[in-house]
Amino acid sequence: MLIVEFGISHVEGSREAIADEREHWRRIQLRAAVADAPEVAVQELERRGYVVDNSKADRVGSPNRMREA
Repeated sequence: MLIVEFGISHVEGSREAIADEREHWRRIQLRAAVADAPEVAVQELERRGYVVDNSKADRVGSPNRMREA
């Protein structure tokens, strides 16, 4: 982070605001990644011990989504 690496001055609370927005951005990216490759998300969740019921899963999608620009 620029604040740490270069000692950039900042206002109080800016680190917390940056952390909040970083978390928000990562959650958006995670949703997009799961939408693009739900089977990978299921595999990882199951690897971590979660039980995934995909009986109602939306099977409509593009199998090539991960290869699109």
